[in-house]
Amino acid sequence: MSTVQVSFDSAQFTRDYAQVIAKTWDDDEFKKALLENPRGVLKESGIDLGSKVKLSIVPDSTEYEWDTATRTITLPLPKKPAGMAVTAEAVGDVSPCCSCCCCCC
Repeated sequence: MSTVQVSFDSAQFTRDYAQVIAKTWDDDEFKKALLENPRGVLKESGIDLGSKVKLSIVPDSTEYEWDTATRTITLPLPKKPAGMAVTAEAVGDVSPCCSCCCCCC
């Protein structure tokens, strides 16, 4: 039985993925591309999860899941909160309030 080692800086991942989320709120084409090719778009955004991890992104969700048995990571893509003015550039300084990967919960 082989194991998959996934090591990354979780704080950096949180910041990078928060920027991806914020960009989807202002750029419909980017959001469409992310949902159609999540691994490629994330890699272009500086997030490389490697090829041994299965990846899915769930729109309108705030639930993050990591299933070690199936090696699947499920990332949320929450809706933009009503009345929130956020840019991807500004999100880099946001610290999450919990252990999930988004800046809006």
